[in-house]
Amino acid sequence: MDYGLCLPNYPDGASTEGIEAAASVVERLGWSTVWTTDHVLVPHEDASEYGHIYDAILTLAWVGARHPGIRLGTSVIVVPQRNAVVLAKELATLDSLSGGRVIAGVGIGWNEREYGNLAAADRFHVRGAYLDETIRLWRHLWSGATEPFQGRFHAIEDFVSSPLPIQSP
Repeated sequence: MDYGLCLPNYPDGASTEGIEAAASVVERLGWSTVWTTDHVLVPHEDASEYGHIYDAILTLAWVGARHPGIRLGTSVIVVPQRNAVVLAKELATLDSLSGGRVIAGVGIGWNEREYGNLAAADRFHVRGAYLDETIRLWRHLWSGATEPFQGRFHAIEDFVSSPLPIQSP
Protein backbone atom coordinates (compact mmCIF):
# COMPACT_ATOMS: atom_id res chain seq x y z
CA MET A 1 0.00 0.00 0.00
CA ASP A 2 1.29 3.46 -0.93
CA TYR A 3 0.19 6.60 0.92
CA GLY A 4 0.34 10.29 0.18
CA LEU A 5 -1.13 13.49 1.57
CA CYS A 6 -2.76 16.52 -0.01
CA LEU A 7 -0.85 19.50 1.33
CA PRO A 8 -2.79 22.33 2.95
CA ASN A 9 -1.96 24.80 0.18
CA TYR A 10 -5.46 26.26 0.47
CA PRO A 11 -7.61 27.61 3.29
CA ASP A 12 -7.24 25.51 6.42
CA GLY A 13 -3.55 25.32 7.23
CA ALA A 14 -2.48 27.29 4.14
CA SER A 15 0.74 28.75 5.49
CA THR A 16 4.40 27.91 5.28
CA GLU A 17 4.13 26.36 8.73
CA GLY A 18 1.09 24.24 7.80
CA ILE A 19 2.60 23.04 4.52
CA GLU A 20 5.93 22.23 6.20
CA ALA A 21 4.18 20.36 9.04
CA ALA A 22 2.21 18.24 6.55
CA ALA A 23 5.31 17.43 4.47
CA SER A 24 7.22 16.52 7.63
CA VAL A 25 4.46 14.09 8.66
CA VAL A 26 4.60 12.44 5.23
CA GLU A 27 8.36 12.08 5.54
CA ARG A 28 8.23 10.82 9.15
CA LEU A 29 5.58 8.19 8.34
CA GLY A 30 7.46 6.99 5.28
CA TRP A 31 4.65 7.92 2.91
CA SER A 32 5.61 8.53 -0.70
CA THR A 33 3.87 11.60 -2.06
CA VAL A 34 2.54 15.07 -1.37
CA TRP A 35 -0.15 16.62 -3.55
CA THR A 36 -1.33 20.17 -4.22
CA THR A 37 -4.71 21.53 -5.23
CA ASP A 38 -5.00 24.10 -8.01
CA HIS A 39 -6.97 27.31 -8.45
CA VAL A 40 -5.63 30.66 -9.58
CA LEU A 41 -8.22 33.46 -9.49
CA VAL A 42 -11.65 32.34 -8.31
CA PRO A 43 -14.74 34.58 -8.13
CA HIS A 44 -15.89 35.93 -4.75
CA GLU A 45 -18.52 33.20 -4.33
CA ASP A 46 -15.73 30.58 -4.12
CA ALA A 47 -13.38 32.64 -1.96
CA SER A 48 -14.16 30.86 1.31
CA GLU A 49 -12.83 27.60 -0.11
CA TYR A 50 -10.25 28.66 -2.72
CA GLY A 51 -9.61 32.38 -2.21
CA HIS A 52 -6.33 31.87 -0.35
CA ILE A 53 -4.37 29.22 -2.21
CA TYR A 54 -0.67 28.81 -2.81
CA ASP A 55 0.35 28.03 -6.39
CA ALA A 56 0.41 24.28 -6.99
CA ILE A 57 3.75 24.01 -8.80
CA LEU A 58 5.66 26.56 -6.73
CA THR A 59 4.46 24.90 -3.53
CA LEU A 60 5.75 21.56 -4.80
CA ALA A 61 9.09 23.13 -5.73
CA TRP A 62 9.43 24.56 -2.22
CA VAL A 63 8.49 21.27 -0.54
CA GLY A 64 10.66 19.26 -2.93
CA ALA A 65 13.74 21.30 -2.05
CA ARG A 66 13.09 20.80 1.67
CA HIS A 67 12.13 17.10 1.51
CA PRO A 68 14.21 15.31 -1.14
CA GLY A 69 12.70 11.87 -0.49
CA ILE A 70 9.08 12.80 -1.23
CA ARG A 71 7.41 12.57 -4.65
CA LEU A 72 5.57 15.70 -5.81
CA GLY A 73 2.07 15.57 -7.34
CA THR A 74 -0.57 17.94 -8.63
CA SER A 75 -4.10 16.84 -7.89
CA VAL A 76 -5.16 18.24 -10.35
CA ILE A 77 -3.73 21.17 -12.25
CA VAL A 78 -6.33 22.88 -14.44
CA VAL A 79 -4.43 22.72 -17.72
CA PRO A 80 -6.75 24.69 -20.06
CA GLN A 81 -6.41 27.78 -17.84
CA ARG A 82 -2.71 27.95 -18.69
CA ASN A 83 -0.33 28.28 -21.59
CA ALA A 84 0.48 24.65 -22.44
CA VAL A 85 4.10 25.29 -23.46
CA VAL A 86 4.89 27.30 -20.31
CA LEU A 87 3.28 24.61 -18.17
CA ALA A 88 5.32 21.93 -19.98
CA LYS A 89 8.47 23.91 -19.17
CA GLU A 90 7.49 24.31 -15.51
CA LEU A 91 6.72 20.61 -15.05
CA ALA A 92 9.86 19.49 -16.91
CA THR A 93 12.00 21.88 -14.88
CA LEU A 94 10.49 20.69 -11.60
CA ASP A 95 10.98 17.05 -12.60
CA SER A 96 14.58 17.71 -13.64
CA LEU A 97 15.48 19.73 -10.53
CA SER A 98 13.78 17.26 -8.19
CA GLY A 99 15.47 14.19 -9.61
CA GLY A 100 12.40 12.80 -11.38
CA ARG A 101 9.85 13.05 -8.56
CA VAL A 102 6.93 14.80 -10.31
CA ILE A 103 3.48 13.30 -10.85
CA ALA A 104 1.34 15.55 -13.04
CA GLY A 105 -2.32 15.06 -12.25
CA VAL A 106 -4.27 17.03 -14.84
CA GLY A 107 -7.87 18.06 -15.34
CA ILE A 108 -10.20 20.52 -17.03
CA GLY A 109 -11.73 22.40 -14.10
CA TRP A 110 -15.33 23.37 -13.46
CA ASN A 111 -15.36 27.10 -12.74
CA GLU A 112 -16.33 29.02 -15.88
CA ARG A 113 -15.90 32.38 -14.16
CA GLU A 114 -12.36 31.50 -13.12
CA TYR A 115 -11.57 30.81 -16.79
CA GLY A 116 -12.86 34.31 -17.57
CA ASN A 117 -10.71 35.82 -14.82
CA LEU A 118 -7.68 34.22 -16.47
CA ALA A 119 -8.45 35.46 -20.00
CA ALA A 120 -9.22 31.88 -21.03
CA ALA A 121 -13.02 32.10 -21.33
CA ASP A 122 -12.82 30.93 -24.95
CA ARG A 123 -11.35 27.62 -23.76
CA PHE A 124 -14.04 26.70 -21.24
CA HIS A 125 -16.40 24.91 -23.64
CA VAL A 126 -13.52 23.18 -25.47
CA ARG A 127 -11.44 22.44 -22.38
CA GLY A 128 -11.46 18.66 -22.89
CA ALA A 129 -10.09 19.01 -26.41
CA TYR A 130 -7.52 21.55 -25.17
CA LEU A 131 -6.33 19.12 -22.49
CA ASP A 132 -6.10 16.21 -24.95
CA GLU A 133 -4.02 18.28 -27.35
CA THR A 134 -1.85 19.63 -24.53
CA ILE A 135 -0.95 16.09 -23.46
CA ARG A 136 0.04 15.29 -27.07
CA LEU A 137 2.10 18.50 -27.18
CA TRP A 138 3.84 17.68 -23.89
CA ARG A 139 4.74 14.19 -25.10
CA HIS A 140 6.16 15.74 -28.25
CA LEU A 141 8.21 18.33 -26.36
CA TRP A 142 9.35 15.93 -23.64
CA SER A 143 10.52 13.35 -26.18
CA GLY A 144 13.23 15.75 -27.29
CA ALA A 145 11.64 16.13 -30.72
CA THR A 146 12.37 19.26 -32.73
CA GLU A 147 9.91 18.59 -35.54
CA PRO A 148 7.00 21.03 -35.85
CA PHE A 149 3.81 20.41 -33.89
CA GLN A 150 0.47 21.40 -35.36
CA GLY A 151 -2.82 21.14 -33.54
CA ARG A 152 -6.10 22.97 -33.14
CA PHE A 153 -4.79 25.18 -30.33
CA HIS A 154 -1.01 25.03 -30.71
CA ALA A 155 1.38 25.41 -33.62
CA ILE A 156 5.12 25.46 -33.00
CA GLU A 157 7.73 25.30 -35.73
CA ASP A 158 11.25 26.29 -34.74
CA PHE A 159 12.05 25.33 -31.15
CA VAL A 160 14.27 23.58 -28.68
CA SER A 161 12.68 22.40 -25.44
CA SER A 162 15.04 21.80 -22.55
CA PRO A 163 15.48 20.64 -19.88
CA LEU A 164 13.63 17.43 -20.47
CA PRO A 165 11.96 15.67 -17.57
CA ILE A 166 14.06 12.94 -16.03
CA GLN A 167 11.09 10.57 -16.16
CA SER A 168 10.08 9.13 -19.49
CA PRO A 169 7.20 11.09 -21.03
